[in-house]
Amino acid sequence: MRILLPSFAYGAYAVFIYRISWRILILLRPSIQCDRNGISGFQPTLSLAKSMVDILILSRLFRANRRLWIGEWIFHLSFFMVILRHLRYVLNPVPEWISSLQPAGIFGGYVLPFSLLYILTVKIANEKEKYISILNFFLLGILLLISITGLLMRTIMRPDIVQIKHFAIGLFGFAPGLPPESWLFYLHFIMVFFLLVCLPTHIFAAPFSVLYARERKDGLKLLMHGK
Repeated sequence: MRILLPSFAYGAYAVFIYRISWRILILLRPSIQCDRNGISGFQPTLSLAKSMVDILILSRLFRANRRLWIGEWIFHLSFFMVILRHLRYVLNPVPEWISSLQPAGIFGGYVLPFSLLYILTVKIANEKEKYISILNFFLLGILLLISITGLLMRTIMRPDIVQIKHFAIGLFGFAPGLPPESWLFYLHFIMVFFLLVCLPTHIFAAPFSVLYARERKDGLKLLMHGK
């Protein structure tokens, strides 16, 4: 496992960076073409800020399905707190503000699986949805498995926390040490990086998608006024 886990993690990082870079390049290509043709590029506006806020608060989902919006908001908030809490495993020394968020991160870890189950229930019960994305349910299943294994390691089958931190810091420093002897940790670790590979790239490229959409809109206005 000393070789297998780091190899899997570095491979997942490489795939993730490649997919994100390719997605962003595709979105930026029209902007580059516009600049070459002498058309002014994107300029930050109030409407763009509003679009970014809409992405953060999931306003489109709120208008489409408020029950699902509640579950998604709880999920994103609890997931964010869990990620912040996990920073203590890769930072040395741990900043004081990260330490102060540990109770919120623990609470988020308990809420996370219930929010995923709620989202899954709402999606299944939504009779108006004619098409169900298999990938969406697959990602929900991976997230649920990650949250459950993490919760089990927190409550019942606790691995060596010191060894986990030593392994994690070494992993990010490209000098990984021995992982803790815990099959639950192995499963949790593999599922986390498997999720990283499977995540849709549009989630991280959303700001660039907004930029591209805004540029297209401004470009159409420019052409209409030109005529």
